[in-house]
Amino acid sequence: MAPLKQYRRRRPPTEIKDLTPDILFEIFARMPMKYVLQLTTVCKSYKALIRGHEFRRFHHEKNTMKNAPDYLLVRNRIGGQQRGFSIYSARTFAYDENSGLPRSIDIPMRMQLHDLPLYEYGFTVYGSCNGLLCISLFSLDLDSPLYLYNPSLRKFKQLPRSEFELPQGTSITSQTATALVTLGFGFHSGKDDYQVVRFVHPNTSIFYAEVYSLKLNSWTPVENVVDPREVDAWFMEGCTCLDGVIYWHLMQRPNMSLVSFNMHTSVLGKRTLPYQLQPVMRPICLQVLHPECLRALHENSVQVSKKSLCLFQVIQRGCHHYCDIWVLKEDTEEKIGRIRLPPHASIAWPLGFSTNGNVAYMVMTENQDLPRLIQYVPLLDRIQAVITQISQKPWYVDAYRESLVLLDEI
Repeated sequence: MAPLKQYRRRRPPTEIKDLTPDILFEIFARMPMKYVLQLTTVCKSYKALIRGHEFRRFHHEKNTMKNAPDYLLVRNRIGGQQRGFSIYSARTFAYDENSGLPRSIDIPMRMQLHDLPLYEYGFTVYGSCNGLLCISLFSLDLDSPLYLYNPSLRKFKQLPRSEFELPQGTSITSQTATALVTLGFGFHSGKDDYQVVRFVHPNTSIFYAEVYSLKLNSWTPVENVVDPREVDAWFMEGCTCLDGVIYWHLMQRPNMSLVSFNMHTSVLGKRTLPYQLQPVMRPICLQVLHPECLRALHENSVQVSKKSLCLFQVIQRGCHHYCDIWVLKEDTEEKIGRIRLPPHASIAWPLGFSTNGNVAYMVMTENQDLPRLIQYVPLLDRIQAVITQISQKPWYVDAYRESLVLLDEI
């Protein structure tokens, strides 16, 4: 009689409920945002893990390490005379059906401002940082509501009203929104906090600065602030942030300056740019770019090794338009190259970029009767893709990355 075979008892397959939180953390961190958000509805333990500080910080650091954005935020027409924003894939220039992102961004302002005029241009984005947008009415005044909005979560937060009031009888000499109130937005890594900076400057004798903290949900005045303006000076729309410092363009005839606010020290600074960087043509664009993107944009930028504050200056030589690329270092300005723009093309503010291997796509507008957004490869002098149905000026194209900021308020 043949001996009976000895069968080893098989171990039952591991079920997902048996996985430790550390293993779940690693799995969830590698999943697309769309599915991460779906997991928050599965059970309380998943929701707690994803909403935890460590997971959100890991997700933030993973996004900031990317050398190119996944999406582009583009100003376009939402309906009638109102203008809003749409989100497109940075690679295909089309809406990504699988992203879970909204097709258009106009929900917060429509919900909260349904009985207020949206003016000719509706609302706009005053700052974008790590997937969080700072938005308000295009025509800003002291009473304009401010919002932080996360398109990935379709979640927005209205900022509390500032306690600052203009002194009785203050004369307002400015006629434009950008001359009365200026906004900036950025991330304070030391405090793990998102902050909004607001300047109020109704005339030449008043300059007030205050900072909103998302963590504290309150405004704080900036002490001992020095007015950076001179006669005939005004802030241009938009800002950019690098390493906890927010930057703005300050136009003042005949020069242009760079105004900065250091969120770590609450110090306001000013730097007059040399005559070579004076705006020969509008627009002039200030961007923070990853070194790989710079290297792919121009062969002379191989020496750039970290994220840099860059200025893109449009000039005309004969019948052709060019864009000079400058890297603004701590004490010096270095021109790293010049790009010839396609016919009828100009750059938007901000200027969108994406990369694919060693190829950089410079996203710009064509200045025609019906403006289009084009994806241009400078080193190959080739147009890759086109988006139509964008709004007339002012043009706005910015990089966008998905984010979990404001998740704890859902």
